[in-house]
Amino acid sequence: PYYTTMQSYCNLMVEGCCHGSLDEIYASVAEVERRRGVHVELLLICGDFQSVRDENDLSCLATPPKYRRIGGFRDYYQGRKRAPVLTIFIGGNHEASNVLASLHYGGWVAPNIYYLGAAGVVNVKGLRIAGISGIYNPRHVNLVHWEAGAQYMTENSLRSIYHVREIEAYRLAQLTGPLDIMLSHDWPRGVHAYGDVTSLLKYKPFLRDDIQSNQLGSPLSETLLWQLRPSYWFAAHLHCKFAALVQHDEQHSTRFLALDKCLPKRDFLQLVTIPKRPGCSDELTYDPEWLAILTKTHSLEDGSNRGHSVRLSLPSRFELVSQDEVAFQVSKNRLISPEFFQQKQQGKLSRRARPNNPLSETNPQTDRFLTMLGLKNNVTFSFSDNALITPASVIGDDDPAMILLDDDDDDDEYIIEFPHHTKDDAEIDIDVDDDSV
Repeated sequence: PYYTTMQSYCNLMVEGCCHGSLDEIYASVAEVERRRGVHVELLLICGDFQSVRDENDLSCLATPPKYRRIGGFRDYYQGRKRAPVLTIFIGGNHEASNVLASLHYGGWVAPNIYYLGAAGVVNVKGLRIAGISGIYNPRHVNLVHWEAGAQYMTENSLRSIYHVREIEAYRLAQLTGPLDIMLSHDWPRGVHAYGDVTSLLKYKPFLRDDIQSNQLGSPLSETLLWQLRPSYWFAAHLHCKFAALVQHDEQHSTRFLALDKCLPKRDFLQLVTIPKRPGCSDELTYDPEWLAILTKTHSLEDGSNRGHSVRLSLPSRFELVSQDEVAFQVSKNRLISPEFFQQKQQGKLSRRARPNNPLSETNPQTDRFLTMLGLKNNVTFSFSDNALITPASVIGDDDPAMILLDDDDDDDEYIIEFPHHTKDDAEIDIDVDDDSV
């Protein structure tokens, strides 16, 4: 892209998989700032965030029980620590899914830490940023979001809830205009062909069969890559650094970068400098076109099948939102105020629509968002309509809602152990010549 001498820029950092290691990530960001002499305005995290607040959330973390632990997020949630930089993240396949499901359309999980939702688009620091949470699984991609409405949480619902749905990609595909950054957890299918596949296979030889059969990555994200043509696409999931340059035409290209999980001596963090859009605010705001798209497509999932694993039929063609529909959203107060964040009541589990299903947790931020758009709770449940749940009112160990997971077939790398933080290579330099990013 062409940068003028008067252009202002955003220094941001991108993290691969978080796995609850916020202290280590923020310490690494501070070290990059010290060495480079830059101020980092924004941190983007590409999934496996693990917003575990307490022991109760661990039952909703899709890992074998022996690997479940409360990471560093709790201190940020409870206010003992504060994120030193505005942090925006998407969901992966190892999440406290009850927390993220309650913020289906996005919201604050802690002060200065914002979740983009199942899919979302925001404007911040002069950038337009979109994201899609979860990973692709062909068995569940065409289903409604049914898990929160079920009477019980089962092993099936605990896994399917983080599988991305076609309706999220359907909505994102309707975006028009330039997009600076796209976030996903797994990779767009086929993006490996635009980078150094030989080096990738040396580091991850087990990917060879998927690459040869073109099964590596998400076909939904592949469609979005070519439809939206974002300037940057950041991802994670495969626990490696991989860069690619996708050339759409003579004027448009996407710089793709996947990063590792947060471990010593691993390429998990990247400093990126991106030009800001002239006249755009630094504040975090809802994207008006995205609000118009959500409003127009909200009835596609009408809530009639909540709790039932049924297929969702989407129109084969869609009509883009009009300029008037976007202008109507522009007229609203779209500021995403940090004051929207609210802790759950001490000593209580949560407000649940289904007392024996923690995935049915509700959140007042979601109520506020839907009220702003004049929409009903078609996927989520109203916070105000449900009472606080006490631990004593929840089912016993012999109930089918209790989960015992074996090895996770989506990702078998869970253990994260850190020595004292003395990282010398937390900073991963961008080298256009070497990495095409």
